[in-house]
Amino acid sequence: MKLIFENWKRYLNEGIDPEIVVHITKAIEENLEIPIRQMFLMEDSTVLVHLQVDLTEHASDLMELVQQRWESSEELKQIKEMGYDVRLSTQGESLEGSEICLTKELL
Repeated sequence: MKLIFENWKRYLNEGIDPEIVVHITKAIEENLEIPIRQMFLMEDSTVLVHLQVDLTEHASDLMELVQQRWESSEELKQIKEMGYDVRLSTQGESLEGSEICLTKELL
């Protein structure tokens, strides 16, 4: 319970505008057509997005293609102009432990 309150306090102090979370979600899901599982705010204003995709079911270079499409998108440029960077990953990538969860995890 203590950890929940500590994370909530950090979220309030370091959190981002909820509209940015909605904007990032919309940009990714419309541009990449892949649903989001979770989003995290890292210490350096980077938003880490776990995509809801199982790489074992797809070609080995799928994530590379997704990254290239995202990096060249106009949406990412707009988000960077707002002062944030968005990094894509998949479920299971290890986290540092200092990130703040911005979304509820889908079951």
